[in-house]
Order: sequence, then C-alpha cells, then structure tokens
Amino acid sequence: MNAVITPLPSLNLESVELLLVGQFDQPQEILGPHQFGGEETKVVVRTFLPAAEQAWIVNADESASEAMEMIHPDGLFEVTCGEAEFQASIGQHKFKYVQGELTMTVHDPYA
Repeated sequence: MNAVITPLPSLNLESVELLLVGQFDQPQEILGPHQFGGEETKVVVRTFLPAAEQAWIVNADESASEAMEMIHPDGLFEVTCGEAEFQASIGQHKFKYVQGELTMTVHDPYA
C-alpha cells in the first residue's frame, strides 16, 4: 500500500517578503496551521510577531507549550507538530512570546 505524501508547505520567498512589509493579500497561505505528510500527518504552524525575541505555541488551556523557531529575523516563527499532539488544540492554540521584559500570550487569528 503506497501512502500519499503531501510535502511540507514551502515558503515562497517573495510572498514572505511581501508579508513582512504588509503587502501580501493572502497571509493565511503562510500563517496559521497547515497540514502535511502521509501516514503520519503533521502540522506546521507559523506566526508573524515582529517584535518578538522568542515564541512558543501553547495549547488551549496553556498546560503545554513548544518552542517555535525564528525562520526570519523580522519575527516570522514556525513549529512542526505531530497531528496527535496538536489536534486537540488546533484552532484554539495560542502563541506566547517575549518582547523585551514583557511576556505576552495571543490567539492565532489564522487558526
């Protein structure tokens, strides 16, 4: 039995640059959760937090979190999660981030 493999949603660099300057008219193509994979479906979640130094994805009740990787120095973050660990919170997850001495938590508007 051959599994259908869906590749990790790739980022078009031109689209990312437009997003970072507020000129991309479909940010949901980059930001928020995107499923990929074959037999073991995963979810990549991206967020744009321009002033953030660090960011985490947090489940709905804030009992668990996972560090996000900064993939662009202007504040574009990404994390890849296995579907099972993320499915319960998809659409209800939040982002926690550090900006200077402040730590803030916000909902994902693209979930």
